[in-house]
Amino acid sequence: MRLTSSPPPTKTQILNRVPRPMSSGELCGTIAVVVGADGYGFIEPTDGGGQVLVRLSSIDSDVRLRVGERVSYTLSEGSFALEAVAVSPFTDAAETG
Repeated sequence: MRLTSSPPPTKTQILNRVPRPMSSGELCGTIAVVVGADGYGFIEPTDGGGQVLVRLSSIDSDVRLRVGERVSYTLSEGSFALEAVAVSPFTDAAETG
């Protein structure tokens, strides 16, 4: 039996899986994983698509991320993939943009 691997997705294919921004450019999601000891976590986008990396060092020290918490964020090109930045607890104002 031969194992075959498919080629990695192109940047366009990856970007097509990224959720659509709200009118203000912010996205919404839920904290799926927080690995505080290693300094990162993942956000599950509300509109679907793959989880988005968030580096805890890029978040204001007053903000504490908890699994299951709804947040708003914007995307930025990271060193390996798109990353969530400007992460803040979700408010109704963020939803209405």
